[in-house]
Amino acid sequence: MAEAAVTPRQMRRLQTLWGLFCRQLGLGRPGDTREARLAWVGGQVGRQISSCSDLSRGEAERAIDALQASLPPELVRRRRPGRREARELGTAGRRGIASGIARPAGAKEISQISQLLARLGWDNARLAAFLRSRSGPLRGRAMIRTLADANRVRWALKALLKRSDAKAESSPPPQRKDAEASPAQIEA
Repeated sequence: MAEAAVTPRQMRRLQTLWGLFCRQLGLGRPGDTREARLAWVGGQVGRQISSCSDLSRGEAERAIDALQASLPPELVRRRRPGRREARELGTAGRRGIASGIARPAGAKEISQISQLLARLGWDNARLAAFLRSRSGPLRGRAMIRTLADANRVRWALKALLKRSDAKAESSPPPQRKDAEASPAQIEA
């Protein structure tokens, strides 16, 4: 009697964990590493596979357990917020939406802001100056206290990053001043 095939839920979990695994190791985009995934999973189950759908339920469970063991626990076991909590997390700080509870900003939100600062090339002093400015997201306050404050800062930094990326794509590369003039410039 053949063992039952991998379930759709196991397949989704395996692919999700593989994506996290690739991101942790810097292997590139998970979709670009199909051969690597098949080789890795095949090594875990002890046979060569041509597709993850070739796995049995037991083999898929072994591969999932191996991936979970190789990832940090905070990536593997995240509690998904309920509908109400998710709505509060996503809308805290928006204009016109009253939040029932003022939640303090957590380490996750501060970490996300730090990542945006690194992408912008800003340090904490530059962030503090931005927050203290009249046009800052906190209207002159320099301290991020609540989730709403963190969301406002994150949204503002994302907008700045988006603008700087768009500006970089649309502007031509700067020319050196000491470079020779091109024939088109001479004729004009």
